[in-house]
Amino acid sequence: MTTNGSNERQLPPGFDKYEDISKLYKSMQGGWDKVGITDRYKTGNPIMDSYLGGGFGGAPGGEVLLLHSTAKSFKSTISMWMLRHSIEAGEKMGWIILEGGTEKALRTLRQTYVGKYPEYEKCDEVLAKNHANIFSMSRDMRRANFDMDMIITWMKNLVATKGVKLFYIDPVGYLADYSRDLGVPDYKKESVFMKKLSWFCEDTDSTAILVQHNVKSSNIILHREGAIGGSRGFSNAATKVIEIRKEGYIDPDRPEVGRRMSMEFYYARDVRDHQFNPLIVDVMFHQDGKGKWINIPTFQDPEVADSKLQKDKNSSETRHVWLGQINSNLSDLQEAING
Repeated sequence: MTTNGSNERQLPPGFDKYEDISKLYKSMQGGWDKVGITDRYKTGNPIMDSYLGGGFGGAPGGEVLLLHSTAKSFKSTISMWMLRHSIEAGEKMGWIILEGGTEKALRTLRQTYVGKYPEYEKCDEVLAKNHANIFSMSRDMRRANFDMDMIITWMKNLVATKGVKLFYIDPVGYLADYSRDLGVPDYKKESVFMKKLSWFCEDTDSTAILVQHNVKSSNIILHREGAIGGSRGFSNAATKVIEIRKEGYIDPDRPEVGRRMSMEFYYARDVRDHQFNPLIVDVMFHQDGKGKWINIPTFQDPEVADSKLQKDKNSSETRHVWLGQINSNLSDLQEAING
């Protein structure tokens, strides 16, 4: 922005342009109630897909999906489990794994290939077939003295040269920690990065899945952006936010069976700010100690489902399991959103 001799500010190039409201309004006809209903990418689990509005992935306009929780709450496991179906389908994706590197991401992916019996060979087959579709940030780049704009440039290059439209950053907060912009407070760097990431996804019709740590203890009831590590820029720039909570053990007498978690989901940018009730997610531990898988239980009785969620002693709120665990029909979800 420049000034003239009278010290009046001059608008920069492009500031004499205006939205064509009539054209935009016509393009939105029939789509008013479809905000958040996206199914470009599937998790492969019908209950989870219904809970997310059909799946995830922007249509059109991109999507920024943020998963956040405290430490040791299986954020990476759950997010990789959500991506697994896309990997198997041969979707091209870009990985920015800042905690543990690509090796950790591959271990996490492999661990999800268990059920009653391990299927690690299937994971090997999937990677042998589709490894060329995964573009993971190199060890040298992770250790370089980069700034956060370089990440956006790296993602733009993957869109232009490889046709990538799906990105995964784990954890996104590390970008500020490793950034060379030492003179700029983290919250400013994070806010600016998330704004640029949002624009990037919107301009390229891309989807970014982000994982971030909470800054608060899980014993303190602080929802949404107040609990997300870093600045509120993380939650404000996201289109969908999922908070993962520890709900105890699946079997209190046998902690080796696994941990009970809940996922609480809301549309971050929707004017209705509709927040769904928690979805129970069981993280099962395989007895070989090398694998864990996701199980989403179904219940016939809402009272039984509710009893599976522990009520925090510091909270007076009543938490109910979303009825999607009883009936996971997407049309029911759309009715709930519209009505």
